[in-house]
Amino acid sequence: INTLVVGSVVMSKSIFESIIKIKNIKIVGVITKKKSNFHSDFYSLEKDALKIGAEVLFLNKNEDEKIISFINKVDANIGFCIGWSHLFSKRVLEALAKGMIGFHPTNLPYNRGRHPIIWSLVLGLKETSSSFFLMNSIADGGEILSQKKIKINKNDDASTLYKKIAATASLQIHNFVPNYLSGKIQPLHQNKNIGNSWRKRSNSDGKIDWRMSYDAIECLVKALSTPYPGATCSYLGNEFIISKVKRGKNNNKNYEPGKILEVINRKIEVKCWNSSVYLLEHNFKKLPKKGEYLL
Repeated sequence: INTLVVGSVVMSKSIFESIIKIKNIKIVGVITKKKSNFHSDFYSLEKDALKIGAEVLFLNKNEDEKIISFINKVDANIGFCIGWSHLFSKRVLEALAKGMIGFHPTNLPYNRGRHPIIWSLVLGLKETSSSFFLMNSIADGGEILSQKKIKINKNDDASTLYKKIAATASLQIHNFVPNYLSGKIQPLHQNKNIGNSWRKRSNSDGKIDWRMSYDAIECLVKALSTPYPGATCSYLGNEFIISKVKRGKNNNKNYEPGKILEVINRKIEVKCWNSSVYLLEHNFKKLPKKGEYLL
């Protein structure tokens, strides 16, 4: 069956490689991007497509006529959308006889929307899911074809969770797609009356507020670690990235949040709301001094 793949993030590549191995699937077309100004985990599928002789269409936004023309040109019957930040119109989705299969790494119908891996870690969730669904006009709102739970461990950060989700999704898609194509899967309707949607993350969401508890700061730092841009704080008007933290023991309530308590080698101890925080990995070139403040 002639297949279209759409995607422009690192996870797109992992799942692309799994789709190639599915019996009776032939990837004939790929929609991706040349570059991205906002995806820190950006990855172009161009080279992967050319390796297997698939045609490539580069888009920075959804353009119905271009997409439909491309689908007809490569004669695609089914599509897979893995890591694409634009919604497809009903016309585009209907141009594929067997539909467009979307992917979202949450326990749908819960946590639809933007930045699912980041928000899962920021909020300290204990589990998420790898969900595949038939795309419709509602973001992440289509009928579910396959869903696998994924545990989020205490030591998981964005990098480990990203890899865990990619591995689960790659195995999952290899297993459920043949059953979908043969009509053995009954799609599960998403109840519109339950669930929620996450908003787009802003730069301010990545800034550490030292009035936060240690646990909240740790969750934020883990959530924005590689492949994402990192949690930040300010010092003398400049912004710095904090990549790894550890709980400190100083809970002196007379110290204000953000006060630097100790600087030993490159380990910086900062007061937060309910304890202190050791900044273990950061990009300070000139280290701040004891008694100064991070904002």
